[in-house]
Amino acid sequence: AEYMGFQQSKGYFFDMESSQSNTTIGTVQPEGEQEIEVLNSYLTACCFTLLDVNKDIFHKEIHKPENQKIIKNFATERNQKSLMVSKMEIEPVSAEQPTAQQTEKTGVETAKSKEIVEFSLEVVYKGPSTYVIAFHKREIYPTLDLSSRENSKPISSQIQVINIGYVGEDNTPFVLTNTYIQNSFAPLFHSFENVRYQKGTAEEEDKRSTGLGKVHSKIAELSLAILQCQQNLEIPEIQLSIDQEIRNVVKKAKSENRKVTLSDFDEQMKNPDFLNGLQYRVNQWVKEIRKVTKLTRDCSTGSALQEVNFWLNLEKVLLHLKEQIAQPEIDMTLQLLNSARRFHVMTSFENDIELDSAITRVSGYNHLMRNFPINALVSAQSIEQISKALNDIFDQLKKALKGVECTYPANRLQSFIEAISRDVTAQMIKVLTGLKIMNMEFGDFRDIIKACEDGIFQAWDKWSKESREATRVLGQRQGQNIVINNATLEHEQLKKRLSSLLGFRSQHNKLQDVINKVLTQGDKGTSGEDDSASKALRIAYNIVTSIDVLDIKDTEGWETAKKNYDNKIDKIETDITKQLKDKLATAGNANEMFRIFNKFNALFIRPKIRAAIQEYQTRLLDTVQKDIESVSYTHLTLPTKAQVQISVVA
Repeated sequence: AEYMGFQQSKGYFFDMESSQSNTTIGTVQPEGEQEIEVLNSYLTACCFTLLDVNKDIFHKEIHKPENQKIIKNFATERNQKSLMVSKMEIEPVSAEQPTAQQTEKTGVETAKSKEIVEFSLEVVYKGPSTYVIAFHKREIYPTLDLSSRENSKPISSQIQVINIGYVGEDNTPFVLTNTYIQNSFAPLFHSFENVRYQKGTAEEEDKRSTGLGKVHSKIAELSLAILQCQQNLEIPEIQLSIDQEIRNVVKKAKSENRKVTLSDFDEQMKNPDFLNGLQYRVNQWVKEIRKVTKLTRDCSTGSALQEVNFWLNLEKVLLHLKEQIAQPEIDMTLQLLNSARRFHVMTSFENDIELDSAITRVSGYNHLMRNFPINALVSAQSIEQISKALNDIFDQLKKALKGVECTYPANRLQSFIEAISRDVTAQMIKVLTGLKIMNMEFGDFRDIIKACEDGIFQAWDKWSKESREATRVLGQRQGQNIVINNATLEHEQLKKRLSSLLGFRSQHNKLQDVINKVLTQGDKGTSGEDDSASKALRIAYNIVTSIDVLDIKDTEGWETAKKNYDNKIDKIETDITKQLKDKLATAGNANEMFRIFNKFNALFIRPKIRAAIQEYQTRLLDTVQKDIESVSYTHLTLPTKAQVQISVVA
C-alpha cells in the first residue's frame, strides 16, 4: 500500500498484479501476452525505484519486441536463470536538439542527459557508470508461473532481485561483491547457525558434522581474496609495445635458429621514419616504466594488508619489466637507436627509468613483507585467532627488522604499525559485533573482554616497548636520526571502550541481581514492585543496546546513551527509595525495622538509596540503644554508657 501510494504520488499507475498495462487499455490480449504483461508490470515496478529510471523511457523499452522476446525467454526457458536490466546515463555531446534518429533510438530525451535501458539474459560488466538490477529465478522455479489462477504463486516468491550496479570509479565489482559478503551473506550464515544450533542444546553437538564451520572459513577466505585482487589492480601491469617489423625479423631469425643482428635491418635503417618511430616508442617506454618505478603509497592511510600487498605486487611488476627489457625485440630496438646515434634516447632510457635501483629498493622492503602473516589476521573469525595472528605478526617483525637485508624505511615503520593496529581493531570489532556482546550473558561477556585483554592488548603493550627500540636501531642502520613519536594506535580506543563497557555491564549486572534478589523476597505483595522495577531496568538497558557500542568514533553517542541510562536508573532508585521509606515509616518496632533493613540491605551499595535512609538508620540505633538499656537495667549489671554505645555499634 505504501509502495502504490508512492507510485501514484510520482505519477506511476502500474499495478504489479494487473494483467494489463497502459498500452493495452481497451484491447483484449491473447492469454500468453496477458501472462507476460504480469511479469512486465513486476519488472516495471521494481525498476522504477531501484534504477530510478524515467518511466516513459522504461515503458517504451520494455515493450519493444526484442525486449519482450528476452523477457519471455527468461520466463519460459528452463536454462535461462537470470535477467539483467541496466540503465546508463549519457551526457549529450552538445546543446543542439537531438535528431529524429537519436530520439527513436533512445526514447524521450532529457534536458541534461539521456537514459539508455537494456535487457539481457546474461549478467555482464557494464562499466562504472551503469545501474544494473539482476532478477534470478529461484531453484525450485525453472520456469515462472505467470497464470492468474487462485493457487498460483506471486512473482515475488519465484524471483530474487539483487542490485549489482555501481556508479563511480571508486566502486568496482570487488567492492560490490565484498559488500554483499561482509554485510549480507556472512551475517546470514552466522544468524542461521545461532538459530539452528542454539548454545546448550542437543543440536549444538551436531554442528560440526554439517561443515558449517568450513563455510564460515571459506567465506572469510573469499572476502580476503577479493580484497587482494582489488589491491593488485592498484599497480598497473606495463606491457612494452614492440615495433611489428622488429617482431617479424626476430621471429624469422628464431625460425632459422640464429640470433638477430643489426645487419638484418640494413634497409630499415635507411628510413628515418622507421627510426623516428622507434625513438617515439622508446620514449613511451620510459614514461610507462617511470610510472611504476616512481610508484609509492601513503602508509598513513588504508590497511596493513594494502601495504604488504602493494610492495609484493610492485616487486612482481618490476621483475616482469626486467624480463621484458631482456627480450631480444627490446634489446634490438635499443641497439638500432644506438647504431643510429640517437644517444639522447639511449641516455634517457638507461638513466631515467631507474629500474634496477627500484628493484633493489623494493626487494629490501619485501624482506619484511615477504611471508608477512597479515592474511591470518584479516580472515580471523574469533578473538583467539586474532590473538594468534597478532603474535605471529610480532614475531615476523622482530625477526625481519634484525636482519641487515631489511631496508624498510624506519620513518615508515611507525605508520605501518599504526596500520596493523587499524586492521586489528577492524577485525576485533567485526568479531565482537557478530557475537552480540551486549546481549550475551554477563559471565560470557566478561570472559570475552578478558580474552581481548590477555590475548591482544597485553601482547601489544609488550610489543610497543620493543618496537620503539627496533625503530631506533633500524634508523641508525640506515643513517637516519629518527624521532620516535607516540604512535596513534586505534586499538587503544577500542581497549578504552571495552573497559568502559565492562564497567557499565558490571554495575548493571549487580543492580539487576540486587533488584531480583531484594524485590522477590519477603512479602507476596511486592511482586508488582518486582515486575515494575525489572521492566524499568530492561527499558534502561535497551537504551544502550539500541546503539552501536563498538563504534569507537562515536564517543558522543556512547556518552549520551550512558547518560540516558543513568537518568532511567535514577528514576528506578527514586521509586525504590520511596518504597523503602514508606515501609520504614510504618514499622512498629525495632524488629520490624531490622527485617526491612535486612531485606533491602543489598541495595545500600547504591549511594542514592543509602543516603536517603540515613535518618531511619539513626532512628533505629536510638531505638536499639533504648531497648538494650532497658534489658540491661532489668537483667544485667548496669553497663556504662560507653559499653552501650559499643554494643549498638556492634
